[in-house]
Amino acid sequence: MSETLDIPKTVKVGGLVYDVILVHDRNLEDGQKTTGSCNIAFQKIWLEYGNRKVDGIKEDLLHEILEAIITQCNLADINHQSLTTLGVMLNQVLRENRLVFFEND
Repeated sequence: MSETLDIPKTVKVGGLVYDVILVHDRNLEDGQKTTGSCNIAFQKIWLEYGNRKVDGIKEDLLHEILEAIITQCNLADINHQSLTTLGVMLNQVLRENRLVFFEND
């Protein structure tokens, strides 16, 4: 992977701290066919990084954070495709506008 994988080890969502677990190949390691998943009960986010571009991994992280927000806030009326689109667009806005908040706090 030529780009630096700058993914945090934990993220805090709505007061809960989620462990971010990087897995080389989710299908091989735990039989999962998705590149990311979030488990609210165990406060864990899994992301596959093997053979993937950094932007895709970051989009997956944003997607899983949105999953956590939607579940914690009981926003069941947001469908998965809308959530996926929000993650992709949020990644694009943050990246292209170089938006970094609270860096010096």
